[in-house]
Amino acid sequence: QGLLKIAIHPKFAVNGWLYLYYLTADKHHHNIDRITLDKDSKVLESKTVVALVPLTNQGRHNGHYR
Repeated sequence: QGLLKIAIHPKFAVNGWLYLYYLTADKHHHNIDRITLDKDSKVLESKTVVALVPLTNQGRHNGHYR
């Protein structure tokens, strides 16, 4: 639960984009956010780019939503 994955955009050196896949604090949704970092690793922007449908827990780990 919480942060499940971090992915670096192939052109990170140019655009500073990182993607975060996580379970929301209410534990009912998975989201993918894109954050933009500047050259000093400060966050310039953060936005949700994908908000997945609510979870129905069927006894699986939240990272294995099917």
